[in-house]
Amino acid sequence: MPLYLRDAGVRCWATWSGDDGHLALVHLQGMLAIPCPEGTFHRWAQNDGMIYFWQELPDGTLWFPRGFAPDVVVRLQNLGFSVIHEQSRVVGPTWNNDGWEDMYNRLLNDVQRWAAWNIASYDEGVAKLHTRFGKAYCGATAWAIRGRPRAIVVTPRTDVITQVKREISAYIGEPVGHICSGVGPAEITQYTLVSPSSLLKNNQVRPEYRDWIKTVEAVYFDECHISGSQMLAIHEATQDRYIQWALSATPFTDDGLKNTELVGWFGPERLTLGPKEGSELGLIASMDVRFYEVLVGGEPMDLEAISSLPYNAYYTRLVVENEALNTRIRELVDYHRAQGDRVVVFVDRVKHGKALGELITDCAVNVGPVTQSKKQAIQKDFNEGNIQAVVVTKRWREGMTLRTDVIINAEGLRAEHVQEQRYGRGLLPKEDGRPLVLYDFFFRDPPRNTLYRHSVARSRLYKRTGWNTETLYPVVHTHIPRMGI
Repeated sequence: MPLYLRDAGVRCWATWSGDDGHLALVHLQGMLAIPCPEGTFHRWAQNDGMIYFWQELPDGTLWFPRGFAPDVVVRLQNLGFSVIHEQSRVVGPTWNNDGWEDMYNRLLNDVQRWAAWNIASYDEGVAKLHTRFGKAYCGATAWAIRGRPRAIVVTPRTDVITQVKREISAYIGEPVGHICSGVGPAEITQYTLVSPSSLLKNNQVRPEYRDWIKTVEAVYFDECHISGSQMLAIHEATQDRYIQWALSATPFTDDGLKNTELVGWFGPERLTLGPKEGSELGLIASMDVRFYEVLVGGEPMDLEAISSLPYNAYYTRLVVENEALNTRIRELVDYHRAQGDRVVVFVDRVKHGKALGELITDCAVNVGPVTQSKKQAIQKDFNEGNIQAVVVTKRWREGMTLRTDVIINAEGLRAEHVQEQRYGRGLLPKEDGRPLVLYDFFFRDPPRNTLYRHSVARSRLYKRTGWNTETLYPVVHTHIPRMGI
């Protein structure tokens, strides 16, 4: 006897009959269980140290996040079980809507059209579209193909809502609304951009929006890799909406648990368009990566003493307060400005950004708390060439378009999605066809080797994504003085 699966909202319900159906259910429960990372709290974690992504009711029925269903069905069928899956999604887009063909034809190329068609063809999924691919336009076109349902686009980056609202409104030919206190009083339309912090209060939909949110038919999550508790709260508030999509240049991160949850919320990765395809199509610039080696010197006892420090103190000593590293960064900025280039320096710590701001002359520094207007003013001055160098932190990683020729990565971090988001800021194609130049630093910090491992991960990422990578000879020598301990 078979196992029956039935989609309902973002849940998939499982019922069974007979011994074979029960055995299939047991296998399903095992497939949706993963070990809970040590020290991690999760609402579905059990005392046995496992996280079970399913809930069983007293009558024996069971539900799990709908996004897992496609993979579960295939795996159970491969084991020889009979599975009947009643899917809620409409296979194929809506055809009886006027206006989408013009939008579809105005996309830049066949790859964007293919992306829009894929997003329209499924009710759920994850789309990985590299920076500069125009995912906002692809998503809007998919929405039009599906018949222009009442939709919200959830974006955690409030600083880009004004720009996206203006561009997409012109593209779809009708007003785009917003719920974002930083933009102004709420304007609700058929296609509304939503800031989680403005829609929610204490992770609950604000009273003034509770009736309206029930009428929403489609939900698109932009920059879904920033999927914190607010994103989950909106997902749960709209869980009976059949269209649920997640879009990002880097949907999956180094956090395996978060990646599993993302698939459970939105389903499998339906399409991937990376930097190689974007470069070939002329949507993004090519990129040359130039690594400088950072050799940590000093007496062995000094290195051992530093290696025993907590990570934050260790990072501060070897990166933030690294005079040789900071001097090399200043020299690179001065060299490229003399060539007429614009340079962006990314740092991870506010202290590091301020130190470089004092070291580099005529440089705008945007680190720490800053007003939206000041940030936009710096971006405008930089893109128009009024200033040639800026030092910024992670607040500039996502959603910002920077007309830069050179990026200097002074962060020393590992996370792949962080690296892709960072260099993606500068991949706007240049009129002269020149590639973006990215400088990075390959640390060798024995015996701890924390920064070395991070450097290896970044190097592998650059090579795996097809960028030209060159390792320069070690010109940065760092001597760690005795610490007196």
